[in-house]
Amino acid sequence: MNEKDICEKKCCGCTACMCVCPCSAISMKEDEKGFLYPRVDNSLCIDCGLCKKTCSQKNEYSTAETSFIAKHKDEKIYLNSQSGGAFTALSDIILQSGGTVYGASLDGNFEPVHTRAACTEERDAMRGSKYVQSRMEDIYIKVGEDVKDKKVLFSGTPCQVGGLLKYLKVKGIDRKNLYTVDIICHGVPSVRLWRDLMAYYEKKEKSRIERVVFRDKTGGVARPCHYFFVKKKRISDELHRKLFYSNLALRESCFSCDYAQMGRISDFTIGDAWGVEDKNPEFYDKRGVSLLIFHTEKARILKHQIEDAMWMESIDIENYKQGNMQHPSSPHRNVEEFWKDYHSKPFPFIIEKYARNNIFLNIRYILRRIRGAVK
Repeated sequence: MNEKDICEKKCCGCTACMCVCPCSAISMKEDEKGFLYPRVDNSLCIDCGLCKKTCSQKNEYSTAETSFIAKHKDEKIYLNSQSGGAFTALSDIILQSGGTVYGASLDGNFEPVHTRAACTEERDAMRGSKYVQSRMEDIYIKVGEDVKDKKVLFSGTPCQVGGLLKYLKVKGIDRKNLYTVDIICHGVPSVRLWRDLMAYYEKKEKSRIERVVFRDKTGGVARPCHYFFVKKKRISDELHRKLFYSNLALRESCFSCDYAQMGRISDFTIGDAWGVEDKNPEFYDKRGVSLLIFHTEKARILKHQIEDAMWMESIDIENYKQGNMQHPSSPHRNVEEFWKDYHSKPFPFIIEKYARNNIFLNIRYILRRIRGAVK
C-alpha cells in the first residue's frame, strides 16, 4: 500500500489509518512544513486495505438541535477557562461517573498532544486553547479500549473527532458510552512554525521558556494574545497570533475541510460566543462566554446535569454562526511564497516579512495584479 493511496482526500493527520493497521505498518511522520502524514512500511504491509477503508468512511452529520450561551457557576473554574468553562462542565460529568476524558495537553516541549485523564487534575491540563495541531499518537486505540466498559468524553477538532468515529466503526466497537465534543476550528497551524518561534524567543531572551499561555483573560478575551514566560518575565506574543489568523501556515487540508459546516458529527460543539455583548448584552462578560451546541439525543440527556454547573441561556444559532461553521478557511494569496521563503530564509526574515510587515506582501500583490491587467 502506498500512503498516497490511503486518503481519498487531503490528509488531515487524524491517525485513524495508523491505529487501524493490524500489522503496525503505518507511522506518522512530519513533512517539511511540520505536519504529520502517514508513511507505510511495505515490508510489513499485507495489503488488507483497512487503512483506506477507514479513511474513506463517511460520517453522519447532525444539525444543531438546541444551542446556548453559557458560563460556569464556579468562579475559580470560570477564571481558569479560556471562555465560559463548557469543556470543564462536560468532562466533570464523565469523570464523576468513573469515566475517562481525552483532550489536548501541552507536553514538556509545550507542543500539544492528546492525552487520557481519569481524574480532575489530569483533565485540568487539557483546559485552554492550543493554536497548534495536537499529536494523536495511539489515542484512538486507548479510547476504543475504555469505551467498552466506561463512559468516555473525547474532545478535539472536528477532523480528530471524525477520525475517531471512523476508526471505531471499522473496528466494530460500540459507541454507546462515547460522548464527543468538537471545537469550532479555524484551522491548524504548523508545529514547526511553533517550535521555531519558541526558539526565536529563547535566543532573544537568552533563556529557556518556562511556561506558555495561548490565551490570557487579562483585559478580556476579545483579542486573544499568547504569552511566554521566561525567568518569571511575561512576554506578549503577537507574532504567532498574526501568522495564525493570516492563514499562511495552516495545514493544506484545512482549506477544503468537510467539517466546516453547520452540520456536525459530534454530540456537542463548543467555542467562543463571539458577539454576545451585542446579541445578549445581559449575559455578556468580558472574561468570556461559551457557545454550547447540542446535536444528539445523547447530548440532550446530559442537559440538566450541565445546567447544574453552568448559567445557560437559549439562543438562535443563526445569530451566532461563525465563519468556520459555514465554510473552510481560505488560503492566504501568498501562501506558496511563504513556504518557499520558509525553506530558504532564516526565521527572523520570516518574522519580519510575514508577521511584522504584511504591507510588503500587499504591495507585491497589488503590483502583480497591475502587471497582469496591463498584459
